Amino acid sequence: MKKNQFVFVIVDQGIIQYLAVEENAKKIKDQMAKHLRSYLDENSEYTVKEHATEDGYANLFEVLPTGNYDYVLSYPFDGEETVESALERLSKKLNL
Repeated sequence: MKKNQFVFVIVDQGIIQYLAVEENAKKIKDQMAKHLRSYLDENSEYTVKEHATEDGYANLFEVLPTGNYDYVLSYPFDGEETVESALERLSKKLNL
Protein backbone atom coordinates (compact mmCIF):
# COMPACT_ATOMS: atom_id res chain seq x y z
CA MET A 1 0.00 0.00 0.00
CA LYS A 2 1.36 3.38 -0.97
CA LYS A 3 1.79 6.02 1.70
CA ASN A 4 1.57 9.78 1.63
CA GLN A 5 4.92 11.50 1.15
CA PHE A 6 6.10 14.91 2.25
CA VAL A 7 8.08 16.98 -0.24
CA PHE A 8 10.15 19.86 1.12
CA VAL A 9 11.73 22.34 -1.26
CA ILE A 10 13.83 25.49 -0.85
CA VAL A 11 13.70 27.83 -3.86
CA ASP A 12 15.78 30.97 -4.22
CA GLN A 13 16.45 33.11 -7.28
CA GLY A 14 14.09 30.82 -9.19
CA ILE A 15 16.31 27.77 -8.61
CA ILE A 16 15.64 24.75 -6.42
CA GLN A 17 18.36 24.92 -3.79
CA TYR A 18 17.29 21.90 -1.74
CA LEU A 19 14.74 19.11 -2.12
CA ALA A 20 13.81 16.30 0.28
CA VAL A 21 11.15 13.59 0.21
CA GLU A 22 10.12 11.71 3.34
CA GLU A 23 7.16 9.59 4.49
CA ASN A 24 7.63 10.44 8.17
CA ALA A 25 6.30 13.86 9.28
CA LYS A 26 8.72 14.15 12.22
CA LYS A 27 11.72 13.40 10.01
CA ILE A 28 10.71 15.96 7.39
CA LYS A 29 10.23 18.58 10.12
CA ASP A 30 13.73 17.82 11.44
CA GLN A 31 15.17 18.15 7.92
CA MET A 32 13.35 21.43 7.47
CA ALA A 33 14.74 22.80 10.73
CA LYS A 34 18.29 21.88 9.78
CA HIS A 35 18.23 23.00 6.17
CA LEU A 36 16.18 26.19 6.57
CA ARG A 37 18.50 27.52 9.27
CA SER A 38 21.63 26.47 7.40
CA TYR A 39 20.47 27.92 4.09
CA LEU A 40 19.36 31.23 5.57
CA ASP A 41 22.53 31.61 7.66
CA GLU A 42 24.68 31.14 4.57
CA ASN A 43 22.65 32.93 1.89
CA SER A 44 20.72 35.83 3.38
CA GLU A 45 20.80 39.14 5.14
CA TYR A 46 19.40 39.64 8.63
CA THR A 47 16.29 41.80 8.98
CA VAL A 48 14.46 42.86 12.12
CA LYS A 49 13.09 39.38 12.93
CA GLU A 50 14.86 36.89 10.69
CA HIS A 51 17.18 36.39 7.75
CA ALA A 52 15.75 37.27 4.35
CA THR A 53 16.51 36.83 0.68
CA GLU A 54 15.16 38.80 -2.25
CA ASP A 55 12.72 36.16 -3.50
CA GLY A 56 13.39 32.88 -1.69
CA TYR A 57 10.90 30.61 -0.02
CA ALA A 58 10.36 27.09 1.25
CA ASN A 59 7.30 24.95 0.70
CA LEU A 60 6.17 21.67 2.16
CA PHE A 61 3.64 19.54 0.30
CA GLU A 62 1.95 16.31 1.22
CA VAL A 63 1.67 14.12 -1.87
CA LEU A 64 -1.11 11.56 -1.79
CA PRO A 65 -0.83 8.12 -3.46
CA THR A 66 -3.25 9.39 -6.10
CA GLY A 67 -0.70 12.01 -7.19
CA ASN A 68 -2.75 14.88 -5.79
CA TYR A 69 -1.06 17.10 -3.24
CA ASP A 70 -1.84 19.56 -0.50
CA TYR A 71 0.20 22.54 0.63
CA VAL A 72 1.23 21.98 4.22
CA LEU A 73 3.45 25.01 4.79
CA SER A 74 4.73 27.96 2.83
CA TYR A 75 7.56 29.99 4.34
CA PRO A 76 8.70 33.08 2.42
CA PHE A 77 12.22 34.29 3.15
CA ASP A 78 10.98 37.84 3.66
CA GLY A 79 12.25 38.22 7.24
CA GLU A 80 8.76 38.63 8.69
CA GLU A 81 8.56 35.28 10.50
CA THR A 82 11.29 33.35 12.27
CA VAL A 83 12.20 29.82 11.26
CA GLU A 84 11.24 28.69 14.75
CA SER A 85 7.77 30.20 14.41
CA ALA A 86 7.23 28.51 11.04
CA LEU A 87 8.31 25.17 12.51
CA GLU A 88 5.92 25.68 15.42
CA ARG A 89 3.08 26.27 12.95
CA LEU A 90 4.10 23.10 11.17
CA SER A 91 4.14 21.07 14.38
CA LYS A 92 0.62 22.21 15.20
CA LYS A 93 -0.65 21.48 11.71
CA LEU A 94 0.86 17.96 11.70
CA ASN A 95 0.07 17.26 15.36
CA LEU A 96 3.73 16.61 16.22
